[in-house]
Amino acid sequence: MKPSNAANDSLIDHAIARRQPSFRRESDREDVRQINFATSFSGTSASLTRALTLVVSGLPCFPCRSDKRPTTLRGFKDATRDSDLLRELWRYHPGPLIGVPTGEVSGIDVLDIDPRHGGNNWFSEHEG
Repeated sequence: MKPSNAANDSLIDHAIARRQPSFRRESDREDVRQINFATSFSGTSASLTRALTLVVSGLPCFPCRSDKRPTTLRGFKDATRDSDLLRELWRYHPGPLIGVPTGEVSGIDVLDIDPRHGGNNWFSEHEG
């Protein structure tokens, strides 16, 4: 089941709120202006726009297919915080979803609890 757009927006907003924007270049600041005035939010264009927002907030990103697999050859290793390189990734490896590597590189840790395989039972038994 895919999360709704509102859920995706909320996750992105939360990720951005956790980080202080760091404008390494004036072009990053301009990216934010362009994102704020963007009117098209469909498919690959929307994912690039949202990825640029994450990159400006300091999170590395890479494009993914609708089945959540990376579109690039090296997957999460192609993630970048550079807005120009991100545009190139989306130009040559477009995708409707955004990948953000987890762990030390992004400061995001993930615990995937899958109810289809009893994860919710495990979590209930181990939550404190």
